[in-house]
Amino acid sequence: MLAERLNAHIERGKRAERTLATCTEPIRERAAVLLGTGDGQDSERRAAARGRSRDEADKALTKLNSAESELEHAEEEVKRRTPRDRLRHAQLEVEPATEAEARELAETESMRATEMSGRVTNLHREADEAGNSATAANTAAQVFGQQASRLGDATAPTAVPDGVAAYSGDDAEAALKAVLERLNSATAIASSATHRAEKAIGDVRRLASENRFAGIPDAIRDRYTGDDPEVLAERAAARAAEMRVRRTTIEGQLADIGRDQRLVVVEIAALVRDVLANLDSAHRHSKLPGTLGGWGNEHFLRIRFARPSGDEDLHARIDAVVDRIVTEKSKPEGLALLKRCVHEAVAPRGFTVKVLKPNSDLAVEPVDVTHLGKFSGGEKLTVCVALYCTLARLRAVNRGRGRDALGGTLVLDNPLGTASHVALLRLQRDVAAAHGVQLVYTTGVEDLGAVGQFPNVLRMRNAPGSLRTRRYVVLEERFGSAVEGITSARVSSDEPTNGVAS
Repeated sequence: MLAERLNAHIERGKRAERTLATCTEPIRERAAVLLGTGDGQDSERRAAARGRSRDEADKALTKLNSAESELEHAEEEVKRRTPRDRLRHAQLEVEPATEAEARELAETESMRATEMSGRVTNLHREADEAGNSATAANTAAQVFGQQASRLGDATAPTAVPDGVAAYSGDDAEAALKAVLERLNSATAIASSATHRAEKAIGDVRRLASENRFAGIPDAIRDRYTGDDPEVLAERAAARAAEMRVRRTTIEGQLADIGRDQRLVVVEIAALVRDVLANLDSAHRHSKLPGTLGGWGNEHFLRIRFARPSGDEDLHARIDAVVDRIVTEKSKPEGLALLKRCVHEAVAPRGFTVKVLKPNSDLAVEPVDVTHLGKFSGGEKLTVCVALYCTLARLRAVNRGRGRDALGGTLVLDNPLGTASHVALLRLQRDVAAAHGVQLVYTTGVEDLGAVGQFPNVLRMRNAPGSLRTRRYVVLEERFGSAVEGITSARVSSDEPTNGVAS
């Protein structure tokens, strides 16, 4: 059988080498990196990691299909646009590569649109003022022109219209030149204001037609894309004020959400620290007594993990988990959420848990807890008893009963039917005694060597009761002890005394 297993392993190794030869160097380097993480420590974790990778790949494929579908709908919508509507849609100078860049660009353009709306209003006002100034200057220029032509033939002062200052000679020419300069300047200002207003209106129309505003009703969006420039400029200031109020409201809501998330992260971080402290305590309280020979003063349960570098690191890791949950739109239960946060806190290496493998000579042999399924029945029972004793001691300490608190009673149903090795039974009793746990084994196996390891053996029988439907387990005979009856008792109470439960 061993030879067949060896041949099978050799053949598997050859197949693995052939398969590995077909992989490129980048794939092998990536595989080596993944094997060094917590997910690559054993076959079960690797299988679980592959399953998660397939799930992520399926999600990515679903998102890709959805994005392609949205792209097709967008292209159809562009084709349906009329030429008049398309002229109002300006192309982006730089196309965003990611969603984050798109959102950042959209926010920038929204601020620009608000600013441009205010500038459009100011520019229209300046244009009106410039137009009035130009009209007044033109009138004055005509008057000055007429006055200049009259001065050439007149021998006497000519009557000047009311409201117009009288000029003569060089003063009239200088005044005329100044008025013309003012007229040209006013015309240039009006032209520049009109150009800026048209550009601002184009920016507003382009922002309103982006896909990220697809959820806004068409009646509202058309007010920005279909209104005439005069109407849009007239209402720009009021709409910009409404947008500022709306932005302030949204920023306040986001700030409230951020504060709530920070509170949640702080509470979860406290729970995660408690869990990690309990794991450290489990490792510490699994120390065996020095009377167990080779196992003396050894830790039966060995838990290794890398702690976060500090509170900020822990909060950042938990904050990332909360962000992923919000993105997934899932609502995990409390224990499931705590598990995810605990695993994230010790990522990427994760936990390494080992137990001492029971053996007759008490040789110290730490093995990974995942290999527990390969143990024999007696080895499994011994490990389970030792783990129970460790957890019982940890529970007693956490309840404030001190390090010397008893671990209670452990009742097992016919353990000797599975494990009756004398050396392992002795080991179970010694570990239980060291942790203050009372073992009560029930069995029907007539293995005198195994049963003889216990100092108190009671034979029970199933006696019928007064009713047909009831039977009672009663004491039939006591073996291995000459003491009869109850020899001692201890009274305890669960009622609080002076505010402290005993």
